[in-house]
Amino acid sequence: MSSSRVPLPLRVAILLTLFPVLLAGLLGYVLLDVQHEQVEHALRSHYEAGARCLAIDFPRGARPGQSGQIEEILAVFSEDENVVEVSIQEPGGAIRRADGPAAEHDLALGAIDTDAGELKIEEVGPEPGGVFHSEGHLISVVAPIESGGAVRIVFTTRNANQEVTETARWSLAILGAGLLVGIVFAWRFDRRVRRIVHDLAAAAGQIAGGSLEQRVQIQTGDEDLERLARTINQLAADLVVTRGELDQRNLRLSELLDSRTKALRLAEDLAAHHEE
Repeated sequence: MSSSRVPLPLRVAILLTLFPVLLAGLLGYVLLDVQHEQVEHALRSHYEAGARCLAIDFPRGARPGQSGQIEEILAVFSEDENVVEVSIQEPGGAIRRADGPAAEHDLALGAIDTDAGELKIEEVGPEPGGVFHSEGHLISVVAPIESGGAVRIVFTTRNANQEVTETARWSLAILGAGLLVGIVFAWRFDRRVRRIVHDLAAAAGQIAGGSLEQRVQIQTGDEDLERLARTINQLAADLVVTRGELDQRNLRLSELLDSRTKALRLAEDLAAHHEE
């Protein structure tokens, strides 16, 4: 269907509905994208700080009789829902490792890089797809231990990204519902306006056809349409008055013509009688 067949009021109403919905959708997308980036940045900062603290505390926990402290720290990290793995490579080469709730069994991380000498953050998994990376990034944070060795925490942003994605889906559903409601209201508004215009046109047609007693009764709350209805009613009332005045003038004119006709006939009769 071409746009020319869509009534103008309906087109205007749809545009007025569509514009704020699209604007809200664009603004929502921008805000969610910013939130997505902030969440990932916050997770990176959190586990970077955790790896640094664990690397600093390790020499103290490695003292004789203090090894249980390291195990407690590993247990705390292993309960974190975002942690895939936390590993400690001790100066002597021994490795302590604990898998987190987000552990992926097919993930091959390899040995801990202890030669960097400084904090190292890198993505160790494939680039996640989707607008808000709902599959999550897989990130490794390696912090060197001062006495040798290193601490590695591998975490995923999946849970946080899925929350952002879920928020985006709900927002999209709400915007879609808002658009649908707007279109329904626009359609109802168009029907109402067309019905009112039809009634006004029908009343004007009856008045033009001579039915001057016709009146328009509409209550829309729209001042312009109600003013138009009052104008048509006033026009009909004025035409009634004008027609009454014309009828009276026609009557007087008819009476005058009758009197003059009678006078002419009387004059003709008198003239005929005089000739005789």
